[in-house]
Amino acid sequence: MSDNNSDSRYLHLVRQDCSLPGKHMLLDIVATSRIEVNMSDMDLSDCYSGGYFLLRAGNPGWEQLKSEFLPDQFVSLSECFSPKLSVGWGWTPGCPECALKFGIPRERLDDFTVWCRREYETDMDVWSMFYSTASARRFFNRFLSHTTNLYIIGAGLPHEFEETNWREQSEDEIHGVEKRIEQHLPMEQGGEVLGFEVVGYTHNDFDCTWLCSHLHEEMFRLFGIRPNQYGLLDHYEDARKIYDWITEDPKRAEPIGYDIWLLASYPLHVDEMDYGKFHVLRRIYPRPAPGRSVPCYAGKDTFAAV
Repeated sequence: MSDNNSDSRYLHLVRQDCSLPGKHMLLDIVATSRIEVNMSDMDLSDCYSGGYFLLRAGNPGWEQLKSEFLPDQFVSLSECFSPKLSVGWGWTPGCPECALKFGIPRERLDDFTVWCRREYETDMDVWSMFYSTASARRFFNRFLSHTTNLYIIGAGLPHEFEETNWREQSEDEIHGVEKRIEQHLPMEQGGEVLGFEVVGYTHNDFDCTWLCSHLHEEMFRLFGIRPNQYGLLDHYEDARKIYDWITEDPKRAEPIGYDIWLLASYPLHVDEMDYGKFHVLRRIYPRPAPGRSVPCYAGKDTFAAV
């Protein structure tokens, strides 16, 4: 985005305190009708929405991932790297241990199980896909308080991949992400783009990523590509190079079909207050783990580490 674009509507910071006590960082932002997203080579409007997910940044601890090319924590659509909330945890036999580990308080576990069995369809489809950021926030407000490394992530499939990889007709009823992509819905505005991921999709859920095959050093050697601080790729063209390299020889990675997905992070909580002609948004971001940084608004187009 550029300053001379008269159609752009920027955020204006009215108060910033990055040293607030407690588990949240609070930003008060005055905005006009929508929040702009800074992205160099693709916009949210270039993707179809694949839904929204509550996940925690993580690390599988594999020896092959201990590399100067990779971050300590990964934000990923793949369970191999980032655990996602799953409605299956509350089914039979389910996995109550998974729910507790994700951050569902023990005293809310029975309520969570009831939600999974009787209520989830209002806000979610199998296995982990929320219909909107608002539905993800409703779950967050009801069941979660531990926000360390917790994200609401929107997944966006570039239009060209929907045209080439997602139009195969099936006699089986489709659910979740597949049904969402078929609807051709846009991604919600208001997200901060974290990057792109080359990741597979099987059995109604995301599968392995290119990093599951430990290709980070090979991709740096061949193309000079390295992941960003989230373990994602900053540019679509870099993700495309990796995707094309894998599809040239399927033996180079896990034997699944891959796509390129855009990942955008949305605030865990947004309060709206009407101050006359201004629209004031109070945005609460997750508190980072010790030694980690969080995005802190520092100007029209940039976020600075705290």
